[in-house]
Amino acid sequence: MEWTGAIGISLPGLVTRVEGERGDGARGTMARTDIERAVKQATGCETSISSGAEACGAAELAYGAGVELSGGEAKGLVMFCMIGGRFSTSLYDGGKVVKNFAGEKLSDGDGDVSGISTLPDIGGANDTDEAWTAFGERVREYLSELERKYKPDVIILGGKAGQNADKIMDKLTALNTKVVPGTLGFVAGVKGAALLAKQQIGLRETLAQVREAVGVQTGVSPQFVSDEQLKSVFDTFDTSKNGVLELNELVDATLALNVVEERSVD
Repeated sequence: MEWTGAIGISLPGLVTRVEGERGDGARGTMARTDIERAVKQATGCETSISSGAEACGAAELAYGAGVELSGGEAKGLVMFCMIGGRFSTSLYDGGKVVKNFAGEKLSDGDGDVSGISTLPDIGGANDTDEAWTAFGERVREYLSELERKYKPDVIILGGKAGQNADKIMDKLTALNTKVVPGTLGFVAGVKGAALLAKQQIGLRETLAQVREAVGVQTGVSPQFVSDEQLKSVFDTFDTSKNGVLELNELVDATLALNVVEERSVD
């Protein structure tokens, strides 16, 4: 059977977020759009690339640990921390991924917290209570720094740390943020890659509709839109030219973008 649907791929490490941004060998980042373009050319399928932390966090939030959170917690600022051979972190707001950053070393003058990824060798010589205590303290120090900087509502632990949360959770009680272990294990990467592909490809299709509606081929991403382009978009829908989008104009705009089905306005 030939697959013709979308393809979602999660990769270990970091992938770039901005279109046109190149990979950085020093930081270990890969160019997201270059990989997506290559896969699409090879398969003919729309493709979405995400980092492992992005994919695993999205899956945990939608299908795993996030299911047990309250509605307010799940829709708040949720941080996913995948700790294994390295430390990767992703951030979600309202259930949507908003940021991914390197977390192997984080220091701003308050102390170097590198070495956080020193995980006891499970079943090995250093699989001892002392080793797990030391590891738990390093995790606490790192999460404390993230907590101070980003003030998340919830932190979800993934990777080997999440799978062995019973050995370190008692070291994390000093944190002000609720910490919960992930529940999906390594299958989270597969589920999350598919979920993010659906979200990201759907977003691209919506942006294409916006471009078509306003007659702009490129440059609708917020970080690239100029004041002149924003004014042009607004003026397109402000047919009364009074500087305000009236209800009927807003409805016309949503219809033009295929956001809602056509309906009458009282």
